[in-house]
Amino acid sequence: MADIVGHPWMQGEHASAADVKQEFAIRHQRVIEMRQAEAEKNKADKQKWAAQRGVRRGDRIGDKVYLDLETDATSEESKDPTVQKKLLQACKFEFRPDKHTQFFSTYETTYVFTKLVEYLKDHQIKYSLSDKFFKIEFEAEKMPDKVEDGTEEEKTDGMQAPVETVQGKIEIQKVNETTVCVDFTRKAGSSWLFYEKFNFIHVDLAELSDAQYTQ
Repeated sequence: MADIVGHPWMQGEHASAADVKQEFAIRHQRVIEMRQAEAEKNKADKQKWAAQRGVRRGDRIGDKVYLDLETDATSEESKDPTVQKKLLQACKFEFRPDKHTQFFSTYETTYVFTKLVEYLKDHQIKYSLSDKFFKIEFEAEKMPDKVEDGTEEEKTDGMQAPVETVQGKIEIQKVNETTVCVDFTRKAGSSWLFYEKFNFIHVDLAELSDAQYTQ
C-alpha cells in the first residue's frame, strides 16, 4: 500500500470531491439536454405525421411505400401505378405479462415500422424485412472493448477475442383499433446484447411508446 501511495502518479493533481460532483452534474445536464432535443424532434415528427394523415397514407423506405393491408388497401397510394408498394399486415398480438421487451404505441403501423427501420439503418445494424408482415429481423454485434494501448481487452493465447453477436426480430402487433405492440424477441446469440439493443431503441424512440396495455 505504501508503494502505491508513494508512486509519482499518486502525487499529481487530483480532483476534489466538489470537482467530481460538479463534473457529473455537468454530464447529467448534457444527457438531459440531449434527451429533450430528441423528444422535441420526435414531437415535431409526430405533428408532421399527424398533419399528413389526411393527405396521404403509408410511409416510404427507400424506393417503396409501405402500406397497412387492413387500413390502406383502398388508399390512393395503393392504386398509384407509379409507386412501388408493399402491403403488409400487422402480426397477431398475444398478451404475455412476463414479457419485458415490448412497448405499446398509438402511432400507425407504417409510421412505427419506418422509424424502426430508420433507427437500424442509422446505427448500422443489419436487418431484413418481411414481405407479408410488419416484421423485421436483425443482427447486431459488439466488438471487444479497447484498452489504453489500443489492443482488445480480452485475448486468448494471442487470438483476438470473439465478436459478441445477437439475432432477433421485431414485430408490430395489432392490439386493437388504436394501439399496436412493438415486440422484440431474441432468436440467437447474446442475451445481454439483446437487452442492451432493446433498451437503446426504447429510449431513443421513446416518443413512440405513448400507450399502455389494458385488458
